[in-house]
Amino acid sequence: MDMIGKIRRLHARDKLSEREIARRTGLSRNTVSKWLRAPVNEAPKYRREPRPNKLNPFEAALKQALTADARRSRHERRTARALHAEIKAAGGQVVRREYTTDKANDFTAILTNIKGAAPDAIFYGGLDAQSGPMKRQLATLGLKAPLVSGEMTRSDTFIKLAGDAADGTYASLAGVPLDKMAAGKDFEQRYQARFKKAPGVYAPYAYDGAWNMISAIEAAGSAKPEKYLPELAKLNRKGATSEHIAYDKNGDLKEISVTIYEVKNGKWEMVETMVSQAN
Repeated sequence: MDMIGKIRRLHARDKLSEREIARRTGLSRNTVSKWLRAPVNEAPKYRREPRPNKLNPFEAALKQALTADARRSRHERRTARALHAEIKAAGGQVVRREYTTDKANDFTAILTNIKGAAPDAIFYGGLDAQSGPMKRQLATLGLKAPLVSGEMTRSDTFIKLAGDAADGTYASLAGVPLDKMAAGKDFEQRYQARFKKAPGVYAPYAYDGAWNMISAIEAAGSAKPEKYLPELAKLNRKGATSEHIAYDKNGDLKEISVTIYEVKNGKWEMVETMVSQAN
């Protein structure tokens, strides 16, 4: 739903005041008032200037941490404590740390504590079942700091649970968007033609992984691991996800990518993709 439709729905159906609509959408009250009074068939245009924040000086360090962790196995990735230490080393300040569980759905107490510390951003590592309600409660408390999270928050479920408060949330996801992959559009068309639905986030990576194995087995002329694994190690082929699929000495992909997304107007939109190449 576009923003003007959203504003009119909040006003006409939900009976919200212009002030409350402005608080929920992040728009000024003047803009809300102008849009409500605009002709039905005319969508006023506005332009929100990008605003620097206190995280900008640490952007490069955070991006480096994301791409480095994407290359590691889950048990080798940075813990919250390790990331805390790196942010401090880069000159940042972690003003407060709080804890919750995957069974919780009321975060009012810990968010109130966080609000008192006046953070520039809030990082949550966990599932959309918690981050969705958390984002809604952030808005209720009037906490303006953006919520930043990982791949388990980058979901339609998060948007559904967070509702009108979802906008402005950031989340990272391993890989690149389907339409930015080497043969992503072709893969999507063939997938939909066969399965009658859109491919899942990791479907093209699973597809490439399977063909990597098949290519190695064909090159070796054998399905025995001792025969095809050496061929897999020296593989270099074009796939759906990348022009150059190859592995390093540890068996990890040489090309690693992480994409940052932001919720805008109730939808996840790509902000930036970072690609790292191993030696």
